[in-house]
Amino acid sequence: MIEGLVFDFDGLIIDTETPEYDAWKEIFHQYNLTLPFEEWSKCLGSDFSRFNPLKYLSEKTGVNLDTCKLLEKQRARSKELTLNNLPLPGVTDLIHEAKKAGLLLAVASSSDADWVIGHLQRVKLKDYFNIICTAEDVEHVKPAPDLFRLAVNRLGITPDKAVAFEDTQLGIQSAKKAGLYCVAIPNEVTSRLDFSQADWVVKSMTEVHVQNLQQRFA
Repeated sequence: MIEGLVFDFDGLIIDTETPEYDAWKEIFHQYNLTLPFEEWSKCLGSDFSRFNPLKYLSEKTGVNLDTCKLLEKQRARSKELTLNNLPLPGVTDLIHEAKKAGLLLAVASSSDADWVIGHLQRVKLKDYFNIICTAEDVEHVKPAPDLFRLAVNRLGITPDKAVAFEDTQLGIQSAKKAGLYCVAIPNEVTSRLDFSQADWVVKSMTEVHVQNLQQRFA
C-alpha cells in the first residue's frame, strides 16, 4: 500500500514556471533577443548549473552585463506575475483527500525554502505537509535523487511506498532514481517535454485520487 505522497512545488502545486519563463523572456526582449524554450528547458526542475540564462544572454549579446541587477529585476517581475496564482486544479482536493486517508505528505523542491514555504503559507497549504525539503537541504538538486530520498527518509517510509508528483523531465528522473513511483502532470510550460519515464501521465491533478493511486501502485 502507498503510505506517502511527495509533491514537487514549482509548476506542480502552483504554476510558478510560466511567470518565471515569461519574466526571463521580457529581459531577453530588452536586448532584442529571444530565449528559446529548448535552452530554458535544460534547467526546468533543477537549477542554473544546467543552464544559466544570464550567461547565455551575455554570450549572445557580447556585452559585460550587470548580472546581479538583471537577476534582481527578473526575480521581482516573476514574483509579481506569480503573486496571485492559486494552486493548480485538483491539487488542494488531493492534499485534503490524502490527509483524510492518513497518508504522509512531503514537498521535494529544487527551489529555495523561502520561496516554497512563502507560497505554501500564502495559499494555506503549508500545514498539510509533514515534511518540506528544498535546495538548502541537499548537496545536489534534481535530477539527482537526493531530494526525494531525503523526503521519504524523513517521512519514515521506504521509496516503494511513496508516489512522487512531477511536472518536469528532470524531476521524473530524480524521483525514479530515488525508487519512487512517479505521476507526471505537465503544465503549460512543460507540456513539450518527454514524460516517458513516468509511471503515469495525467492532464491534471483532478484525475488523481487516493483510491486510483492505491489501485495502480499497490
